[in-house]
Amino acid sequence: MNNHLMALGLALLVVFLLSTLFGKAKRKANAQYRENFRDMEVSDNAEDVKRYKEVAEQGDADAQCKLGLSYFNGKGVKTDKVEGIKWLTKAAKQGYAKAQYVVGVIYIYEEHGELFGVSKDIRYGVSWLKKSAEQGFQDAIEDLETLEQNVSELDINEVLEEAKKGDPASQYFLAAAYYDGHKIEQDYAKSFEWYRKSAEQRYADAEYVMGLAYYAEGVIDKFGMPFDETIALSWFKKAAKQGHKDAIELVERLTTRR
Repeated sequence: MNNHLMALGLALLVVFLLSTLFGKAKRKANAQYRENFRDMEVSDNAEDVKRYKEVAEQGDADAQCKLGLSYFNGKGVKTDKVEGIKWLTKAAKQGYAKAQYVVGVIYIYEEHGELFGVSKDIRYGVSWLKKSAEQGFQDAIEDLETLEQNVSELDINEVLEEAKKGDPASQYFLAAAYYDGHKIEQDYAKSFEWYRKSAEQRYADAEYVMGLAYYAEGVIDKFGMPFDETIALSWFKKAAKQGHKDAIELVERLTTRR
């Protein structure tokens, strides 16, 4: 019995020592990474990329972003777009603004994304740009402004055609054009209908507007909808699930009040 207890005690001691040493090594690696690599541009040195990976695997968003860029651009490692997007997305989901921006750009502008597992998806890409811009990331702010300017310069007939084909972003912009009377005769009934079609395809901005249609006095008057906080809240929740900032605030306010 004593021999078994001694063996068990020794085994536990070994496990403890190994975990302690691993913990120290992990903290040391993180400390060295913070000292040497944070806020630097991505290195094309293979040894540096190994360090990115070591720290990225421990959950560090900055290292995950740098590792993703390394794979995506083939800097210090063989180009692997799929692996690059994987690590960039991990960092983006942790709220890392630069990674959110890069992921957004990939989905908006990458013409051959289907070759490495990404389909061009402007709606999804814009959602990441917005998250990045909300944190003050200047490139994201400027890109969003450019996209909005491009939209304002679009031929309304082209927007209409794309909306009829079922594109949710075009449906949303067409709804906004009808609402404001921008390049088209103002028509609140048509505006509401296009907002609804866009929202039914889970376009977050449209879902938020649908909530306002049953909640905000000025919007209710224009769309002719009855005030209905339950319906409004259901739409706000849908938009909030996609990270819509204003919708999240309204959901918190309405659910707290109930």
